[in-house]
Amino acid sequence: MEILNLDRLSLFIFFVIPGFISLKIWSMLVPSEEHKFGDYILEFVSYSCINLILFSWLINLISTSSFKLSNTFLYYLFLILILFVAPMIWPILFYKLSNSKIFMNLNFLHPIPTAWDWVFSREQTYYVLIHLKNGTFIGGLYGGNSFSSAFPHEKDIYIEEVWETNDKGEFLSKIENSKGLWLTKSEFDYIELFEPIINKGDDS
Repeated sequence: MEILNLDRLSLFIFFVIPGFISLKIWSMLVPSEEHKFGDYILEFVSYSCINLILFSWLINLISTSSFKLSNTFLYYLFLILILFVAPMIWPILFYKLSNSKIFMNLNFLHPIPTAWDWVFSREQTYYVLIHLKNGTFIGGLYGGNSFSSAFPHEKDIYIEEVWETNDKGEFLSKIENSKGLWLTKSEFDYIELFEPIINKGDDS
């Protein structure tokens, strides 16, 4: 194919850039360990080759001289699709598939590395009861303005609302004028999660 009769720069663009884009998007969706650029070269090339195979029919079409001369705009539009747009879409589609019931029923390993990352990546709202190492509790709301760390970084959490609790861990009342609370894993043992509508306990 004429389009793959490439010089070194073109080889880099076709066989590294698409894979780099796909892995970069994937790392934004799924927490993963950080590595140097060189450690990923084989993966860049592998994913780029898969991308080219999937678009081999389109590459064959636009590789002809007649197509390039008569459809210059479409030629470069398809190149952008193959090299930049599609590599952004593949990891998103696979991420959606990996969270589907079909994928889970096949007993494949889930790509998200820890339960912590899976729970707090679901974009759901929870009331949380944080069990501190000193035996006391902190109640709060984990919602759209809250945040938690992702693998491989040390676990920490920011909750946007803080609630008073009694010695049984029952929610009493929201602490007014609070701007939230940040905690590291070294300060608590575990966290209980509750539906947004829960029994707030007895205010008396």
